[in-house]
Amino acid sequence: MNAYASYNAINSKLHTRKKTLLTREDWNKVLNYTTVAQFTEFLKKRYGYSVHLEQSKIEDVHRGELEVILKRYVVYEIEKMIHYFSGPYKDFIKTLLLQYDIYDLQLILRAIAREENINDLQRHFVHSSHNTKVAYDKLIASGNVAQFVEGLKGTVFYEDLKTMTQEDVMKREFHMEMKLHILYYKLLMKKAKKLTPSDYEVVKKIIGLKIDCLNIQWIYRATKYYDISREEIMVYSLPGGNISYNSLKKLVYAKSFNEFERKVEKYLGADVFNRQGDTLLEKCMDTIIYKSIHKVNEENSIALPLRYIFVLQIEIEDLIAVTEGIRYGLDQDEIKKYLVYTL
Repeated sequence: MNAYASYNAINSKLHTRKKTLLTREDWNKVLNYTTVAQFTEFLKKRYGYSVHLEQSKIEDVHRGELEVILKRYVVYEIEKMIHYFSGPYKDFIKTLLLQYDIYDLQLILRAIAREENINDLQRHFVHSSHNTKVAYDKLIASGNVAQFVEGLKGTVFYEDLKTMTQEDVMKREFHMEMKLHILYYKLLMKKAKKLTPSDYEVVKKIIGLKIDCLNIQWIYRATKYYDISREEIMVYSLPGGNISYNSLKKLVYAKSFNEFERKVEKYLGADVFNRQGDTLLEKCMDTIIYKSIHKVNEENSIALPLRYIFVLQIEIEDLIAVTEGIRYGLDQDEIKKYLVYTL
């Protein structure tokens, strides 16, 4: 029996919550909609989504606003989960919320770098107001990057960003973003090591695979589209994945894209590059994660909570993709190419 996690209560609650996820029948219904208003009206009638959409005017919900609403829903679901854990397990679940702090920190930094008005950014925030340790009121009042960094004192982000300058954010935006994501996954895996050995192995399987997929996308795009040295690509690869350091190095230093693709498919044991384009690569990676997490034994383990969070995150990305497809007038078959649920 786990002293820090009441898995009977958690599993009972999450089996109920899983029923709120969209079924194949629901997706087929969604794909018949021709306007965003129809799509939003459908979500407003669904338990869970309805609470977060009820304040929105159907005809006024745009892609960006919908993304914010849906991300806040995931944050809300993670927050509800926290109450079923204590000790190192509660710390681990709370750490999952940091990814939404990072989302908002990036919003503020980009606005400062581009000298945009940041006073109105709050309506785009998705972080947990109950669990964050970031003083967002100070950050919004920042006039430059130095003031922004000063406002992070006392948070887990300060040490990694304290040397950041205005020029760094303006000219090397990806460095800042990668630093934040490296910090997040380091903290997450550090917290995971305090779980039971069996639960740590579950985390390694699920989150380790997520890290592998993010690294593969990073290496692919950094090599193909940006003037970034191989050494720098290695430095900014995320830690904690299941692909070994030496294997990751082989991916970074692959002599051609064909070699890179062959090695990726070997390491992941999946046909990754059967689709073309960066967006579809991301969907392919999400599909690999989706299929893999359903193979992990969920009985009396951290697997079911993690699976629910990951599946909900993937569902939301699919919902956003449907919104985009409707706005651009794509037909059903074209929209399906961008959805994980179809694979």
